[in-house]
Amino acid sequence: MNDEAAGKGGSEIQAATKQLDASILSRTLDYAPAYIAVMVDRFGTPRRRPYLNLHHAALAVQRARAQRRQAWIVLCELRPVQADLDLDGEVAP
Repeated sequence: MNDEAAGKGGSEIQAATKQLDASILSRTLDYAPAYIAVMVDRFGTPRRRPYLNLHHAALAVQRARAQRRQAWIVLCELRPVQADLDLDGEVAP
């Protein structure tokens, strides 16, 4: 591939990347994926640890299984909520 073709392809990729970034930034996030690693401790109590990254959740499950404990991953969604808390004696709008 010559330098002209490489330069033209590079500028097209940059333009597409800018367009993609703009579309991602313009939309609001309704939810985010979360991974809950559930591991049963030696007393039989399930322990839940949230992770935002599947790789890290899988590593936690692998470590638990290496210790001969039951472990699995549950896929969840994190959704923003509006808190209606009365912390100062005032009602939130």
